[in-house]
Amino acid sequence: MTDYPRAPNRMTPEQFSAALNQNKLTLREFCRLTGTGVKTAERWLADEKDIPNWVPVTLALFTLPGALPMASAVAQKFAKEESNG
Repeated sequence: MTDYPRAPNRMTPEQFSAALNQNKLTLREFCRLTGTGVKTAERWLADEKDIPNWVPVTLALFTLPGALPMASAVAQKFAKEESNG
């Protein structure tokens, strides 16, 4: 648990974990899809760092039909482009 005051209306670690489960995403999959560092997301889950406002928005968008496959395809494309140079 954190010893700093949480910003109002921020997603809690419990809500983040539940949203990952609802979307059937592992933490690593979420990080790959969003370009988030795994250590950063682990800090969110450990309540060491506030979860940014874009996270619940993105997780909500992932619930739309076809959104996860589309996000995965885009993430793979970017990863391939990065590895090629």
